[in-house]
Amino acid sequence: MRRTLVLILPLAFALAACRPDAPGNIDPVATYDAFGIAISPEGVVPVQAVLAEPTHYVGRNVKVEGTVTGAFEPGTCSFSLRATGTPIRVTLMDSTGATCRFEVPADLDGRRAVIQGKLTEIPPSASAGSTPALQLSAGGILVEKSRHDS
Repeated sequence: MRRTLVLILPLAFALAACRPDAPGNIDPVATYDAFGIAISPEGVVPVQAVLAEPTHYVGRNVKVEGTVTGAFEPGTCSFSLRATGTPIRVTLMDSTGATCRFEVPADLDGRRAVIQGKLTEIPPSASAGSTPALQLSAGGILVEKSRHDS
């Protein structure tokens, strides 16, 4: 009896971990709408962490998670990402600054997003404020599907 339990118990734990709704088993296709290059939701840095220590992330490729605020603006190829406080500007501009690399729907306001790209600091004179602003040049975006998308 003891030998049977020793064999069956680990198998039961292994099967429980394979459940589709188990933590860590995120199906990006079912959970997110994807834009740009393919990225995964793993390894994200919360937007609050980036805002708390921007010097650690500026100049680096980072995957940030937060809430989209405002609508996508096709003319500027941008929108904002925030948790609380100061937003991070997300831009989809190509390297020439002339066109969007890709477009996203205009109705992203309030939806959770994972965005991967290079984080830069915009000097105060260019950011229309007294402190530097942060900008994320997005390569890939995952946006949580709205409830009526499912």
